[in-house]
Amino acid sequence: MLKLDHLVYAVENLEIGQYDLESCLGVPFEKGGRHEKFSTHNSLLKLDEVYFELIATDPLAPNPSEGRWFNLDNFSGPSRLITWVCRTDDMKADLNRIPFDVGSPVCLSRGDLRWALTIPTNLGLTMGGCFPSLIEWEGQCSPIDSLPCRNCHLIKLIIRHPKSNVLKASLCCLFEDARVQFEYSEEIEISVVLRTPNGIVEL
Repeated sequence: MLKLDHLVYAVENLEIGQYDLESCLGVPFEKGGRHEKFSTHNSLLKLDEVYFELIATDPLAPNPSEGRWFNLDNFSGPSRLITWVCRTDDMKADLNRIPFDVGSPVCLSRGDLRWALTIPTNLGLTMGGCFPSLIEWEGQCSPIDSLPCRNCHLIKLIIRHPKSNVLKASLCCLFEDARVQFEYSEEIEISVVLRTPNGIVEL
């Protein structure tokens, strides 16, 4: 079974975006690092057994020859959740059980971390980011193991999509988490509800 691993929240500027979120949630984020292959960098926050990833284009890195993941080359405007990621213990088997193409696993690393992540050929977001990327951590070691607890808790992840029924059906035998809800909407939107030191916050 797939398990919720982390949420991906994009910002145009990592420093400014982190300051805004820290003020909103009442907790500090931890410095992540740089993703050299895609010229991005991130900051992280622990949410119980999953984590919140704040990601942005790295202005100090050269433009990657193949483009940036998560469609970040085309990202602009307000900071927002752009997708979510589920952990797998058997990437090949789980990919064979998904009824449509979500991309191929690409091997990546950052510091001591090693993982494989599904990335579409066009570096876009599957179903507008509403279908999760799959991640397989090498040696079962992930950022969650080193992130401090900040008294932030995930209450609900809401996926809104015109084909919410297709999304739900395609995951029904692979993933089960009462916190993740699929709702019909003409507009694609991903939102999260958190319990924080500043109270209940929806992003």
